[in-house]
Amino acid sequence: MRVIGIGFLRNAPILEKQYDTILEDIDIGRLVAVASHGLQSQNEKTFNECHKVLTELFLHPSTSICKKRFETTLIVDRLYNSHVHRIVKDCIEVILISRNTSNIKGCGDMLRIMKCPERHSIQSGFKIETWVLKEMLENYPEEISSDRSILENLTKIFSASSKNEAQDLAVLINTSINNA
Repeated sequence: MRVIGIGFLRNAPILEKQYDTILEDIDIGRLVAVASHGLQSQNEKTFNECHKVLTELFLHPSTSICKKRFETTLIVDRLYNSHVHRIVKDCIEVILISRNTSNIKGCGDMLRIMKCPERHSIQSGFKIETWVLKEMLENYPEEISSDRSILENLTKIFSASSKNEAQDLAVLINTSINNA
């Protein structure tokens, strides 16, 4: 194992290029789409795996082995811009409909991550603004789509300063719907 470990460290630039190749050549876009859809799963293990894929990709696109590189950043930017709308829509659906508090909290956190890509050096071509949220809510029953507090709290999730704040707002939205 030591030989592998030494070779592993010596070949770090190769690993960086392989990481970029994997992001580029393997259909990571399909994986992101599946992970986004998996956020709607009632199976906790499936939800957690899908949440982890998206979190790692958008929060930690580089690692201690694969340092931040321009090529990697371009690929992650493209993946973000291609999938952010779908991820946001799937998360909103979970927050509005799910009964699983853990999933609701996870989606609250994911919305916070999706709103602030610049924190993570992602160049976003998609702005999540109030009109986008209103448009997404139009597909829900009248009592949800016309409730201003839901829209206001969704907007607050996107500007939440912490994971806990985003999670608490997501639970608040869900509770207000299910207790109405």
